[in-house]
Amino acid sequence: MAKVVKPTVMEKLLVKKRLQAKYPQMYKPGWGKGRNANKRTGQIATRLRAAGLSDSDIAKLRGKKK
Repeated sequence: MAKVVKPTVMEKLLVKKRLQAKYPQMYKPGWGKGRNANKRTGQIATRLRAAGLSDSDIAKLRGKKK
């Protein structure tokens, strides 16, 4: 098995600079965060639970097996 060589601090900095130049959108605030779809799904699930549905019933409605 080959020996793993970790990059030095300067090598990490160089790679980061190259990535920042090539993909500037990655370094903007909020990059990589998901959409609000999960938030809405959570709200709907909460309302269904309040209406008396169980988690397995909600999963069936979503089309997921639980």
